[in-house]
This record gives sequence, C-alpha cells and structure tokens, in this order.
Amino acid sequence: IPAYELTTETKTMSLDAGRGCPFNCTYCSTNDFFSKKYRLKSMKRIIEEMNLIFHKLNIKDFSLDHDMLTMDKNKIHELCEALIFNEKKTVVKYTWSCSARIDCVDKEMLLHMYEAGCKSIFFGIESGSEKIQKSIRKNLDITKVYEIADICREIGLHMQAAFIIGFPDETTDDVESTLLCMVKLAMKGAVIQASELSLVPGTHLYNNFHDQ
Repeated sequence: IPAYELTTETKTMSLDAGRGCPFNCTYCSTNDFFSKKYRLKSMKRIIEEMNLIFHKLNIKDFSLDHDMLTMDKNKIHELCEALIFNEKKTVVKYTWSCSARIDCVDKEMLLHMYEAGCKSIFFGIESGSEKIQKSIRKNLDITKVYEIADICREIGLHMQAAFIIGFPDETTDDVESTLLCMVKLAMKGAVIQASELSLVPGTHLYNNFHDQ
C-alpha cells in the first residue's frame, strides 16, 4: 500500500483502482501500454485503502483512478455493495469519482454507484461525428451519449464529457457535429472539456500520421 501519509493532499485522494483497457482506440496508448490486459484491484483492497486513508488523513473523497473502471459490471456492483456495507459499519460515507465509457454503464449501475457515493463520472466522447467514431475505433452511439447524460442529470450525478478536435480525416462537417454534441450535452448539465489531438508515440495515429 502506498505511503499515503506522505501526500500533501488534504481534500481528495487519488487511489489506483486498477489498470488497462480492452478497447483499441487509434489515439490512445493505454491498450498497448498495459499489454491489452484489464484488471481491477479486489473490492476488499480498495475499501482497505480508503479506510486507511481516512484514519490517517481524515480524507473521505477519492478519485478512483482507472482508464475504464466500469468494464466489469459485476465487479462495480460488488464495489458499490462493499462501500454501502462499509458505510453502515463505520458510519462514514466516502464520496468518489471515476472514468468510464458511455457504452459500459447503464441506469441500474449509475444508480447503484450514486447510492455508494459516486458523485462524478468522466466520459471520453471524443467526437460527435459517427464517421469519426468509426475511424478512431471508439464506436460510440451518439444517441446513447445523450441518454446517459439525461440519466446522470436525473440521478444528480455530475458528468464530464471530453472531446478531441483535429483527427486526420476530420472535415468541417465533422467538427460541426462535435460542436453540436458539446452544446447538447452542456444543455443537459454536462461539463465539457475539449482538446486538440496529440499524437502519442506507439498509437495507430502516431504510426500512420506523425510525419504529416
């Protein structure tokens, strides 16, 4: 277990919940970096670390760091049950945030996460264009994006949505679709983040376009 007592954090603690992502988006290095493997710490271990941090530093808010926390639906429900049980046992409620994919959550899961203390969830949307979604191998259904935004707003779960501008085959129409998606999500209560494409060494986009 890391020496959390050496941290300078006073409000929110980053806690490594696991590593890896089984998806293979063209702009992202996570898949190759972790050898295409996905793993989560045991739910017992995550709770133990949270309790340790609370007892040592009195911190009750956590960022569960994982590129794709909600990949294993059963594990997330198990984590939520463990957090709810821990709250009943200790009378201490932890709050937390995480990252996920739109197509790896549903209303039942989000409700359970919120009940277990999740207050914020970060989604990488990347593009509002169906063409770009396919070309970058993200393959999200934009209609599903709006559905999840509505659910988050209904529940009271803070949603962050990230986009990337500047993919090699992106046209003005594609950018317009992305901007429209941003506006629609903002109107549904999501906080929008946009960045310019960075070519990360080792990724499909870097190997094919770094010299352009």
